[in-house]
Amino acid sequence: MITGRVAYLCAFDIAHDVPRPWPTRLLGCDLKPWKIESGKRVPRTLSFDRPLSAVLPNASRRLANGEMIQIDRVVRLLPIGALSVVVLVPFRVEQLSDLVVWHDLSLDGRPVYDEITALATEALSELRPHLIRPVERLEDGEAYTVFCVDSASMGGFDGPPWLETNRRMVASLLTQEENEEALSSAEVDESTTRWVSYYRRDLTVVDWDAALLVDEAPALDDALLVLEVANVELTELECYDRMLDRAVAHCYPDIGGSWTRSRGEVVRELGEISVDLARMQDELENASKFHGDFHLARIHRLATERFHLHDWQHTVESKLRTVDGIYQHLKSDLNARWMLVLEIAIVLLFIIDVILIFAGPR
Repeated sequence: MITGRVAYLCAFDIAHDVPRPWPTRLLGCDLKPWKIESGKRVPRTLSFDRPLSAVLPNASRRLANGEMIQIDRVVRLLPIGALSVVVLVPFRVEQLSDLVVWHDLSLDGRPVYDEITALATEALSELRPHLIRPVERLEDGEAYTVFCVDSASMGGFDGPPWLETNRRMVASLLTQEENEEALSSAEVDESTTRWVSYYRRDLTVVDWDAALLVDEAPALDDALLVLEVANVELTELECYDRMLDRAVAHCYPDIGGSWTRSRGEVVRELGEISVDLARMQDELENASKFHGDFHLARIHRLATERFHLHDWQHTVESKLRTVDGIYQHLKSDLNARWMLVLEIAIVLLFIIDVILIFAGPR
């Protein structure tokens, strides 16, 4: 019998920033930095960010087949103004292919992501006084599913050789395809091409919508955190991409002459956006520092490639350059207008001075 947990991740953008001092309690639990305990070879000094995490009490839920289970829930607050919610559901199955239907799991008769959204909404309501420019309404989160399998329950598991033998089954699990034979060889290769292994007992396969982690139970949490942080990075980049789209859309009418705001207001807004994005990029880089653990860094690289984070970042940077160009254009235009006003004032003063000279007492 194969055992483990399915981790349902969902990341939300909740605010512009979370200033210090950070809150110490969330949803009735202590909010403290998550501790990574790697058993693999690492330098003496580790370098990674530890998000503030609230581990909620176990909760009883009923599956669709009527079975009662105990689920684990973790809510993480990241200083970049993001919230990540994880619901971990234990499983016991005969074979991994039985987990395909767990992509769309229901707890107490409702989708598992309804539970996640409810937790995120409650957390946002509690955190709102601590946030800078919190969102008015919680948008749909970026969801991701991770199948965490205890390698001890898989007899004969030997890492990469096992993957080579069971590549089609893994691909069907990650793509949510119940009929694994229906998948083409190209799709099987594409879904399972990004994998990494450290010991013979562990394996990580990362796909676009789901991932498979096989390891001893205590070591699964560290790799899961890396995938969670990558999911948050994707959420924040998507959020700032939308923000830049709105900023550019609002600026074009002003540049075209249909002024709804003063040039000073537009310049000030674009300047703030440029500063905000520069800060956001620094925070994202800090949040994804797993360079102290070589294996976790490799997992993060796989997730970065699969989520196309570099492409997203290049898109955001390109739009930021567009915004910066508009900002510089408007600033130069605004300066030119002030210079014109000053020149007119000087000319008027000169004319008044001449008039006073000729009109004065003789």
